[in-house]
This record gives sequence, C-alpha cells and structure tokens, in this order.
Amino acid sequence: MDILNTLPLTHQYSNNTIICGDLNGRLMETLGEITMTNTRGRLMQDWLQLNDILLWNGLLAKGQPTIYL
Repeated sequence: MDILNTLPLTHQYSNNTIICGDLNGRLMETLGEITMTNTRGRLMQDWLQLNDILLWNGLLAKGQPTIYL
C-alpha cells in the first residue's frame, strides 16, 4: 500500500491514470472471483474508493478467469 500511495494520480497534461500489474489482491465482490477476498484485496478496494479509481476488470471482465489450471 505504501507504493500505491506514492503513485502520482494526476499529470499536468492529463487527469487519467492507468495502473497495470499483478497486485495479488483478491476482490471477490468486484471481480466475481471464486476465492474469498483477502486482506490485500480489502486494502486495495479501500484505496480504489478513496482515490475514486475505476477498476476496469470489474466492468469488462467480471467473473472471467485470468488463469486456467
């Protein structure tokens, strides 16, 4: 969370921010994952809401697996 809190969310030429990465946060309610929400996921959800950030996977890929075992 310390790293996320240091990310600049605005730029002098744009107010859009794209953050990409495998952050290992389980967001069951948001992403429709089978597994439970974990501590990292709850912290990330709070951070997303606090910073008014839209999680596109929650809209465009909800319930779709990212890995097949």
